[in-house]
Amino acid sequence: MKLIIAEKPNVMKELKVALEPTAQYVKAPGAGYYKGKQFIFVCSLGHIIVQKQPKEIDEEYGDLHTFEHLPFPIRPVPLAIGRAPARDYYNTLRKALLEEHYDEIIVAPDPDREGQGIYERIKAYMKGFPKNVSESRMWIKEWTKEGLRDAFYNRTPNAKYKGLGDAEECRAYDDYTVGMNGTTACTAQFDTFLSVGRVQTAVNKIIVAREEEIAAFVPQKYQALSLVVGSDVPGQTIELKHKTDKHLSKQEADAFHSQLQRTRSVKVAVTEKKTSKKPMKLGGQTDFLQVMNKKYGYDAKKTSNLLQALYQDKKLTTYPGTEAHEISVSAAKEALKPLKNLVGKLGQDIDRLITQVLDNGWQIARHCVTDKELAHEAITPVFGSVSSETINGLNQAEMNCYLEVVKRYLQAFYPNAVFNETVVNTVVENEEFEAKGKVLIEKGFFAVIGTGKDAILPHMTNGRVYPVVQVNNEEKETKPPARYTEATLLEAMKNAGRFVDDKHYADILKSEEVEGLGTGRTRSVILDVLKTRGYYVVKNKSIYATQTALDLIRLLPDNIMITSPVMTAQLEEQLKLVETGQVSKEAHMDATDAMVAEMIRSIRAVNGRVTSKQESLALCSCPRCGGDIIENSKAYTCSKKCGIVLLKEDKFFGALGKKITASRAKALFTKRQVIVKNIVSKKTNKQYDLLVKVDFSGQWPKYTTEFPEKRRR
Repeated sequence: MKLIIAEKPNVMKELKVALEPTAQYVKAPGAGYYKGKQFIFVCSLGHIIVQKQPKEIDEEYGDLHTFEHLPFPIRPVPLAIGRAPARDYYNTLRKALLEEHYDEIIVAPDPDREGQGIYERIKAYMKGFPKNVSESRMWIKEWTKEGLRDAFYNRTPNAKYKGLGDAEECRAYDDYTVGMNGTTACTAQFDTFLSVGRVQTAVNKIIVAREEEIAAFVPQKYQALSLVVGSDVPGQTIELKHKTDKHLSKQEADAFHSQLQRTRSVKVAVTEKKTSKKPMKLGGQTDFLQVMNKKYGYDAKKTSNLLQALYQDKKLTTYPGTEAHEISVSAAKEALKPLKNLVGKLGQDIDRLITQVLDNGWQIARHCVTDKELAHEAITPVFGSVSSETINGLNQAEMNCYLEVVKRYLQAFYPNAVFNETVVNTVVENEEFEAKGKVLIEKGFFAVIGTGKDAILPHMTNGRVYPVVQVNNEEKETKPPARYTEATLLEAMKNAGRFVDDKHYADILKSEEVEGLGTGRTRSVILDVLKTRGYYVVKNKSIYATQTALDLIRLLPDNIMITSPVMTAQLEEQLKLVETGQVSKEAHMDATDAMVAEMIRSIRAVNGRVTSKQESLALCSCPRCGGDIIENSKAYTCSKKCGIVLLKEDKFFGALGKKITASRAKALFTKRQVIVKNIVSKKTNKQYDLLVKVDFSGQWPKYTTEFPEKRRR
């Protein structure tokens, strides 16, 4: 009997189908497992075994507000079972391992460092783990039946991957000891809880740097002249902007504007270059985190949870924790299957698009397929069957996310979009006016995803005279750098090499193996950590660094590297040496310990104060006790826990069709009243305003209402 240990439940099932389809499901808490005549198939989870927190190791380490026990000299870091449902999965795995006798244990996690580490931690933690049993490793290149079978028949001794396992243990140790020691040192030095880490603090620095750029920006006023002229398309105009090497003063612009107003028509020169654009590559997790933030305003955590639900609970999409943008050659042979499965299940618009693919015999774009090894393929609709009931049972947020996955996959079958890159130019009073954009000739894949932000111009004819519809003379200001949204911050994390001056380390961060700060699995987690720990807030999608973040980043010394993406690049370079056996695991950890000791000394030498999270996020003062009113996901409450609370989903405001926003809460706390505008009457369907007053003397707020002063008059 052979035991096959997969990393996730769906892979366990796929291995069963590929290697012994008749194996029977054995029900157990967690995922259960499959038992056949030749194999037993079990699975683990990504965080089934984790490192213990300091307090779990020793009660003396529980106080994270002093330097007393720093640095934590814990090697190896003791292990524990992770959060639910890890224990159920672990117990099932332990039962399968210890209650049977095997001639071979086959390790089948993801083909990467993290996958190897999952197995090695299980083996290190489990008492009675079978010894003297042959261990082999499947290196899964493709996730089709054929790919899984190839990985099985070409498996090699697990000992071959010792360096990979050592590198993952070093990576986990580095992140643990840097994070735990750095967090404790900063908390102790600045007398308020401050979380730091290799990735989160580097991302924090990126946010703070942008905040400082915006604060230092001095706007400059200038005048912008333009001509709005007709086009070949009835009802459509085009704006030709004044080309100038310098911003015009108001006096210069006004004088020129007077001349331009006498212009009734202009002759245009049109130059065109026919070009095409390929369909987008398929999507990885970061791509969908960005899309859902831009389109729907969902934060990274929400989209990550939606993708996980579509994969794990609904079984409608493939594994979400991937940054791959292609599928394998084997999968591409069945690439039409997911589309055929969806006919009649997502509405007429999607049906029409799928039918066009099938009727024309279009195949998936070549650049969306790779023969390289993939730890996971891109996120796509599942290749197996899906039910209408499951799709119809999706809530609105799940459906929005699912449609984005379907469209990203579907557009890859469409032809290139074809357009003319167009420059329209005219000269008035010896000054040039110009517009640049694209004239769409063939929609191609744009038929699925829309034209996006491409500047699509109406058709213009070279040498033709067009009427001047309007002459604009606008006063404008130079603008500061745009604030990050979570979408653009995710992009910055993925392209963190641009924040590094050293070309060697920048290239490491740009490599396919690293791809910046964090991974598809962790980027949403990092942003959620930064937000919940008070380092930034989001207002109308825009990210604002808090005073806590500004203080911390300004005070942390540059020599400890924790604020720079370079730390990640250096770590990846060192882990490669461990993986290839050029540096021992022990030597690497010794170097980390020395670096951490220096980091603690540097933090201890800093003079300055960091604003606490409560101070930084305070909405206003508490009207009952003078404490800080703090906003959380559900309510506005007092930091001193005096009992005052305003629920965001307050029933009274809900009856008015409103929520308690931050601005309304601030008005209620400070002025004890707020004017609620544009309430829609359920009887007349007309809008009206209402003055709402609040009394905080009781356990819950009491409201009274009257019409505003203007209404009463």
